[in-house]
Amino acid sequence: MIQDFRERSTDRVREAAAEAASILAEVTDPLGVVLRRLEAASYNGLSKPQKVYYIVYSLDAEVCNGGFAQYFVNSSGNHARNAAKAMQSIGAAGKAGIVQRALDLFGPDGPPRNHDRRHEQLAAFTAEQDAVLDQLGSEYYADSDQVTAVLADYARAHKKHFVEE
Repeated sequence: MIQDFRERSTDRVREAAAEAASILAEVTDPLGVVLRRLEAASYNGLSKPQKVYYIVYSLDAEVCNGGFAQYFVNSSGNHARNAAKAMQSIGAAGKAGIVQRALDLFGPDGPPRNHDRRHEQLAAFTAEQDAVLDQLGSEYYADSDQVTAVLADYARAHKKHFVEE
């Protein structure tokens, strides 16, 4: 029944079905597990699946709240160079392509990891680059990849990294 809801219902129902499947698999709080580990051991103390989860969750939260500019300005953007690959890893290929196009606006090296340099580079964007960044935000919102549901699937597939020890 859960799978049926995942395939043919509204976005919110599909997200709830993914969460229900995770709860049944005893993966009840993947974000909490990641955030507690992040606080205790820093980003480098996260496992690879936890890093992917954190990167995708942070990017999605920032872009959905204030667009790509907000993402790049905030500390979440420190991991931007890995964001498209992380999106691809969870199975959100459409959003991965959009994220890559946003990263490409920073040139061949992508956005700087250093917050201040990234902010300076973003502030120096031309009006055309700003317009493209805004357009990419609109494309991101409209894309059919459901990050919440796909992240739930990802955490369930990597269960040992998302349950408390």
